[in-house]
Amino acid sequence: SHLGSSRHWASGPGVAEKSAALLVQASLSSSMGCGASAAGASYRAHLLDGGKKGNEEANAQYFDTMKFLLKVPLLAKFPRDQHPLLAYALTQQTFKKGHVIVNQGDDGNEFFLIMVGEAAVLVDQKQVSSLKAGDHFGEAALLANEKRNATIKTTTRTEVLKLTREDFIKHGLNDLLGLANRREAVGGGGDDRKIVVKEPTPKTPEQSKLLAQALRDHQYLSGVLDEEKISALTETSWQEKVASGERVITAGDTKADYFYIVEQGSFEIRVVGGDSAEDVDVVSTVGCGCSFGELALLYLAPRAATIKALEDSLVWVIDRRTFKNALMKATEKRINSYVEVLEKVEILAQSNKTELAQALVEMHFSRDEIIIAQGQMGSTLYILWEGEVAVQK
Repeated sequence: SHLGSSRHWASGPGVAEKSAALLVQASLSSSMGCGASAAGASYRAHLLDGGKKGNEEANAQYFDTMKFLLKVPLLAKFPRDQHPLLAYALTQQTFKKGHVIVNQGDDGNEFFLIMVGEAAVLVDQKQVSSLKAGDHFGEAALLANEKRNATIKTTTRTEVLKLTREDFIKHGLNDLLGLANRREAVGGGGDDRKIVVKEPTPKTPEQSKLLAQALRDHQYLSGVLDEEKISALTETSWQEKVASGERVITAGDTKADYFYIVEQGSFEIRVVGGDSAEDVDVVSTVGCGCSFGELALLYLAPRAATIKALEDSLVWVIDRRTFKNALMKATEKRINSYVEVLEKVEILAQSNKTELAQALVEMHFSRDEIIIAQGQMGSTLYILWEGEVAVQK
């Protein structure tokens, strides 16, 4: 373990003499992960609220989660160097026997992995299946705002790991989890196809304000966009005219690469309401300041509805790749700060600092908390970010 910028100890426990923050690289594979640092910010806030006991519990949960993820069949093809990122995005919950975790018909925005215990799957109040440790449910809620198609009720005391749609999107897990198979199956060639990106259209202050507010108010996107990202997306968007009766989006279309914000006019949203493609229902109309096509920003998937202009209209367009680039630029700031620390670590002098920084996650320890103990098997490198530690042997 490496604690500090110039000294290296081959063995011996480390104890935090003052509150300490450490950058951690979990040695799960030889390749470097990307984006793990993004999760560190939320984990840091969680730890700093809990004091010493909270830090110890959170750190223990993190390592328990890491061990469990190796055993989950769903994650068999999930890159091991990305496990730290997933572990930080997941939260643990415990339910008593007989607790209803999700209700059939409710809106869902959370995905669950069962760590311990068992649960019954009920459809129309009749048990149709059962779940045990390693099983999962609720994955559809990560992709869209769908109704729960079953009730999940615990039959024993049950511990689960929960992933919200917001964290799923924020940490880029939509391209890493097994759910990505659905994307690949319908994505019409994957993310390598050419997307037409037009030059940004100059905007008045009023137009910029309209676009920024539409992004802030969006149900799905507001959780992953800060003001810097909103500003970047607003600046890069371009304007398009849509004639009355023109379809902007067609249900089932796999070329889903654009998100739209309405400046002028109105649009009709239709979805297939029966077995026939001709059997459609008008579910709503949207006008100035409203938006549609947000799933295109998050992953490749067929369009879920047909959207047609009811009158001559003006829309602003944001493409999928520009959206993802805006998210990555925000992450780069934190990665660059890690690189500055890594430059001071002598034993890493010959390493690729940027790649290593991308694999780091933050952990926080309270005063007198044991970080590593002599004699324990080690698989993690620690780099002191702030605070002081004592080395005892």
